[in-house]
Amino acid sequence: VTTHAGVWGATSDDSIRLMHENGFMTPETVYVHAATLTSDSYHRIAATGGSISVSTESEQSAGQGYPPTWQVRRHGIPVSLSMDTSVWWSSDLFSAMRSTLGADRSREHLEAHAQGQTVTQVHLRAEQVVDWATRGGALALGRDDLGSLEPGKQGDVVLIKNDRSPVSFPLLNPYGHVAFQAQRGDVHTVLVGGRVVKWDGRLVGADL
Repeated sequence: VTTHAGVWGATSDDSIRLMHENGFMTPETVYVHAATLTSDSYHRIAATGGSISVSTESEQSAGQGYPPTWQVRRHGIPVSLSMDTSVWWSSDLFSAMRSTLGADRSREHLEAHAQGQTVTQVHLRAEQVVDWATRGGALALGRDDLGSLEPGKQGDVVLIKNDRSPVSFPLLNPYGHVAFQAQRGDVHTVLVGGRVVKWDGRLVGADL
């Protein structure tokens, strides 16, 4: 079940409370946005094994609330990334990773400055948002056959290579490179279920 939650002016903590009191919160429930909830609601989501789908570009542009990763991480709730709509913003998981990382770090700095402190080691790392964009989505869907490269898994693979890009080398931090530098134009090959559907930057067997 996927449901909007914690959306400013639309869904509140009362929605979470009613779901919890009536047994509708399960590990199969994905809460989209969850940006304006209190700790009580996050505790309920964590206790029932649900996950939260953060749609940062949407939350930043449409006002559902501040992207909640800074709260969600405190409660140990699994996170996946989403786009919400391809009409208003990028529909691009590279942008989702980058904007989510930026929003979380901005919040951390803002809270520290309010207390007269300086952040020297940000908590959300590039590796985590790459994980949310891959394993996070698989976990939210309850799909243990997706999300990572392991024997017996589905074989959905995205390969990034762009020798023409000035930011493609040197490759010193692969996670940082994916989260901060890569874009759709850098996707060289895509396999779905082990079948090549994109090669050398072009779709295979598709007449657009």
